[in-house]
Parts: sequence; structure tokens; C-alpha cells
Amino acid sequence: EVRREIGAGSVKGNAQDEAIVSMLKHKDARVRRAALSVMHSIHKGTHVLPPERLTDEMADLVIAIVNDPEESWWVVENALRVMSVLPKEQVAPHLDRLLTFLGHEEWWLQHAAIGALAPLAADEKYFEKILPELAAMLVNNTHAPATGSMGAFTAQLKSANPKVQDAALKMFATAYADFPSDLQPPAGDAAAEQLKGDMKKYVVPVSLSYIAGVMM
Repeated sequence: EVRREIGAGSVKGNAQDEAIVSMLKHKDARVRRAALSVMHSIHKGTHVLPPERLTDEMADLVIAIVNDPEESWWVVENALRVMSVLPKEQVAPHLDRLLTFLGHEEWWLQHAAIGALAPLAADEKYFEKILPELAAMLVNNTHAPATGSMGAFTAQLKSANPKVQDAALKMFATAYADFPSDLQPPAGDAAAEQLKGDMKKYVVPVSLSYIAGVMM
């Protein structure tokens, strides 16, 4: 992981942008993942390739990765992060695909999807379709870290249309009211009692505290 990020940093720092395209097309998932890390990395902070260096060809390859049902989830995660910094007009046609990741079984893909959806969720053209899905994800979330990227959405809200801001506040209020008091872990009845206790002790209060904090 560290070596890959160091390599991605070298490509970015030396402006070897032509290598990004070939890496995105590489047959090895590790190379594709490294290419995406050149474009968007969260290793020791968030580092994004400058917009003027993000070409349409790069964007098309990233979007193709997200839309490929056979792609490695590990690669898709980083592709979703890159989509968060692509122009909205390039991302919007793939809104339905992005929404599917909010209900994914892996919380880290949900986390990445929230970031990818954030710019559209705060846009008056798309918020009505996205907010109910975000609310459902919040209410059904069983991994507190999954909502950590919601800050990307709330940051967008600061400059959003008042109509969007009001709808978002209502969405968070509904999610808070509908949040279950007794969460079951993903493994259900087969889960150890300790895990069930942890859900009630940590996930429920952390999730509720987060939702309440957003509404302040």
C-alpha cells in the first residue's frame, strides 16, 4: 500500500500524466488502483490532481471502472473518490450507478460513494433523487465510519440553494427520528453477543451523534 502511494506520488509530482492513461488501462488491478491514487489519494491527507491535468480521456476511463460490474471493488473505491472531483456534467449521467453503492455490503464503498455523490446531492437538479437514498443509508448503516464522508456533502450545502438546504435538514431530521435504537450486526442472529453489544454501545450513539451534529 505505502509503496503504491509513493509510486503514485512520483507520477503526480513529475507530471507524468501520459502514464496515468496507460496505467488506467493496465490489466493488473494494482496498477489501475495506483493510477487512481495519482488522481485522488487520501494517504497522509487528501491529494488531488489539479483540474487542468484531468483530461476527458482520464475521466472516461474512471467512469468505465465504476460502471464495470467485474472490476475489483478495491479499484472501484478509488475510482469513486476520483469521481468526487470530476465535473458534475460528467458524473450526472451515471447517478443511478453511484446510488447502488450506498446500499453496498462493504462500508468503505458506501463511504466512497457518498463523496462521489456529494456535489450532485447539493445541486437543485438532482437532490430530490439523492437525498432519500442518503437518508436510507444513514438509517440502515451498521458501520459508523461509513458516514465519515458525509462532511463532503454538508460542505457543499453551505453554498447550495436554500431549497436544497431545507430539504437536507429535513432529511437528516428524518434519519435521526427513524434511526433504530437496537441495531443488529450484519451477521444477524449468528453474530456473537459481544458484537451485538458493540453495535448498541458504539455504532448507535456515534451515528446518532453525527446526524445530530450535522443539524446544529
